[in-house]
Amino acid sequence: MMTPTVHTSRRGVAILGARFGLGLAIGGAALWFLLSRIEWPATLAYLARISLVEMAASLCLVGFGSFLGAMRWKLLLGTDGISPGRLFFVQNTAHGVDVFSPLRIFSIPVQVLMLTKSDGLPIQRVFASIAGKRFMDALVMGGVVVVGALLTHSLWPMLAFALPLTTWAVAAWGSVLTIGKALAAKPAPQPEPATPTPPSLRQGRSRLQLLGVTLSLTLASWMAIGLAGWVLASSVGLEIGVWHAIPIAVGTILIAGALPGLPAAFGLFEATFVHLMGLLGYSADQALAAALFFHAVLILPALGCAVVAFFKELPSPLQILSQVHKAGLVPRHGGS
Repeated sequence: MMTPTVHTSRRGVAILGARFGLGLAIGGAALWFLLSRIEWPATLAYLARISLVEMAASLCLVGFGSFLGAMRWKLLLGTDGISPGRLFFVQNTAHGVDVFSPLRIFSIPVQVLMLTKSDGLPIQRVFASIAGKRFMDALVMGGVVVVGALLTHSLWPMLAFALPLTTWAVAAWGSVLTIGKALAAKPAPQPEPATPTPPSLRQGRSRLQLLGVTLSLTLASWMAIGLAGWVLASSVGLEIGVWHAIPIAVGTILIAGALPGLPAAFGLFEATFVHLMGLLGYSADQALAAALFFHAVLILPALGCAVVAFFKELPSPLQILSQVHKAGLVPRHGGS
């Protein structure tokens, strides 16, 4: 097995450094955009309108959407040896760890480490499932944004973001598959555990049926998360229809997640939401108030899971990178 050379490592560091610089530039530009358009006293007044009931409702919707995503992941893994609750925790932990880094390089390694080391799942199966769910997320999120834009003339500029970013996200699926094939070609250090017998329901389900079920769960998951954005937008006085709010909420997550930026996409997320709401003529002050709370309900639960995982089973971020590098889970060109 070939080992990474010093030249390769330097190249990887250079690529990561360039991504970090680009993230700082994009995040700084987003913050400048916000600061130049916002009247903070008005925004604070709108923030005060949101009640604990509306916050709790939006948190429940986000949690429900995330749990549907965990159910989809269990189907893609095709094993009875792990529960949707465990997968809910793993995927939120990975998101929470990624929040700390503008490079967003921890998500796949954290998921792989937790499921292979703590749960004993075969690494090829884990990679295949991650590739599948990323592809489905890109397809469904892009589809929601495109349909929303086509139905509302004012949102047509969203197509300029959605189409190329969806293509980019789908391309990331191909990179994960490439890594998975490389791993499959490696000799295993020890015999792989026997594959659990699939449940009876899955034995009679065709691949096409499985695809339909998992895509349906993906759509339901993002609709629930989009509804959380609508609840918070309505709570600050934005009189927006649910079929306008959902594409804007999902589009904001798609754009802010695809572009490099500051940790937690701070500034970029809010600027994107404010801009998209502005396409429909809504006040930037009101939109920012909704964006801040929407961003909070998306990342705070994930941060909580990450903190618990660091206490229970995860090493430090630097140790995570070291372990996945030794295991060959990081491409030699420095990508994630």
